Amino acid sequence: MASLRRARANAAGVLAGLPIAAIEVEPGAVTIWTERPFLSLPAFLAHSSTIVLAPAAYDAVGAVTAMIGPGPPTARPSSSPR
Repeated sequence: MASLRRARANAAGVLAGLPIAAIEVEPGAVTIWTERPFLSLPAFLAHSSTIVLAPAAYDAVGAVTAMIGPGPPTARPSSSPR
C-alpha cells in the first residue's frame, strides 16, 4: 500500500488525475474505488511505480529491500455507490 500512496501523492505520477475516489487496505486485499467506471485502471496499475508490494518486501524502517509481490491481482466490478 505504501507504493500506491507514494504513486498517488506524486503530482507527476501515473495516478495523478485519475478518477480514484479511495484506496482501502484489508488483510489480503487492496480495494480501489473509482469515481466513475474506469476500464483503463489495470493498465495504470501495471506501471512500475504503482506495484503493490508484500509486507515482507520492506525492512523495519519501511525501505524496500526486495521485490516481493502479494500474488496475482483479481478484479471485481462494483456498481455500489461510494
